[in-house]
Amino acid sequence: MSDNDNQVLNALVRVGDKALAVRSTTLIKRGLALAESLQPDMAAAEDYARYFRERKARLEGAIAKYRTAIRLQPDDAAAHYRLGVALYENRERDSAIAEYHTAIRLQPDYADAHHDLGIALKKKGDPDGAIAEFRTALRLQPDDAVAHYNLGLALRAKQDLEGAIAEFRTAIRLQPGPGHADAHLCLHLSDSDYPVMKGDLDGAIAELCMVCLRLELCDALDKKGDLDGAIAEYRIAFRHQLGDEDAHELHFCLGDALYKKRDLEGAIAEYRTAIRLQPDDVFALHNLGYALWDKGDPDGAVAQFRTAIHLEPDYVWLHFDLGVMLDNKGDLDGAIAEYRTAIRLKPDHAGAHNNLGLALEMKGDRLAALDEIEKARELHPNNSSIAKAYERIRRKAGND
Repeated sequence: MSDNDNQVLNALVRVGDKALAVRSTTLIKRGLALAESLQPDMAAAEDYARYFRERKARLEGAIAKYRTAIRLQPDDAAAHYRLGVALYENRERDSAIAEYHTAIRLQPDYADAHHDLGIALKKKGDPDGAIAEFRTALRLQPDDAVAHYNLGLALRAKQDLEGAIAEFRTAIRLQPGPGHADAHLCLHLSDSDYPVMKGDLDGAIAELCMVCLRLELCDALDKKGDLDGAIAEYRIAFRHQLGDEDAHELHFCLGDALYKKRDLEGAIAEYRTAIRLQPDDVFALHNLGYALWDKGDPDGAVAQFRTAIHLEPDYVWLHFDLGVMLDNKGDLDGAIAEYRTAIRLKPDHAGAHNNLGLALEMKGDRLAALDEIEKARELHPNNSSIAKAYERIRRKAGND
């Protein structure tokens, strides 16, 4: 293994010092993938996973040691803060919040304590309290990219998209380049509810962080309706070094944004790339199917849906949507089969009952059609179109 590979693995170990304890499954998964790429025999990945297990086993011991330190020196703000971090990692959140408050009482300008208290309050369901703490942390440390990022998350949760976008952009501007990324940011980007200690990482990990951060910004821009802005940020994210997992996610999300812009050619190209990177992605297959349908390629659309169903045969919406496509193609027998499968998987699927009834009516089986429309009407008694269809078919059945 090269010196550079050793540096990356060392960076992974430093991330691992917190990743298991905070249950950051996304980062663990990415770290394992990177370790496997460096050592295909899996030795590095196995060592990485073993490290997590051993680190977690030591967590309770760390909590005990912090408590002992506080008994000896109860006014040590840093000890209360570190105990809060350990308690939070151990999912003792109320106790962690109490320790953060104590640290702040003892040292009001303790920026990290304000920041991590914000994270705990956000997790506890107090977004206003979290926002207040993040803002205090930033008043004390205005250039903290992590605090800007987490403030952005909290503002987005409050539907303040303008504020969230501004904070994400500030975090991107402040986040150092490869070789100086922040572990705190990296872990929060993977699993944004947990505080961790700070430390430098190598460029490979930094790249993962920046991709995730840009995805958060893109998501906020998309929700705000700024599709052009989101598309531009997705394209910037491609400039970073990407593994297959991150590249797949970017291509898929860019495809969605292009589809919303009605750039069907662009969307289809992005979905196809996402599928090439992850052939079992039923959502990409589903969305590609719709893009092909809208572009006027119904056979191609149906083929994508059938591939998705082969991968996920119990996914009710794939069967229902395929039924709609076959219905529109004039393949009533195929549509009826898909609607029946959707109903078998989800008996209270009013849309499937309604569409099955209409398809059966077109096949001339009015009594069976009436039965299905009646079931749809029972599920949605206030739906006027279902009620009208029921009355129409009932009158026709009465005249037979």
